[in-house]
Amino acid sequence: MSRTLGQSVVIDNRAGGGGTVGTEQVARSKPDGYTMIYGTQGTMAANVTLRKSLSYDPLTNFLPVHLVGESPNLFVAYH
Repeated sequence: MSRTLGQSVVIDNRAGGGGTVGTEQVARSKPDGYTMIYGTQGTMAANVTLRKSLSYDPLTNFLPVHLVGESPNLFVAYH
């Protein structure tokens, strides 16, 4: 990736809180186009309902850049 972009690329994995720790750090960073996050269903959808408070809003703090992939889901209810 560094070769293609012609500049350094640093990957900083921040574990914890179901992805919340790293996502909060990216949301607080300067929106310069150089700091990116690989958003997941957990960090961008589930954590909003699972946590009492988040310091970020997935709808307003992030701008989608590229779709990496799709995965089919199935919702099942036991009767």
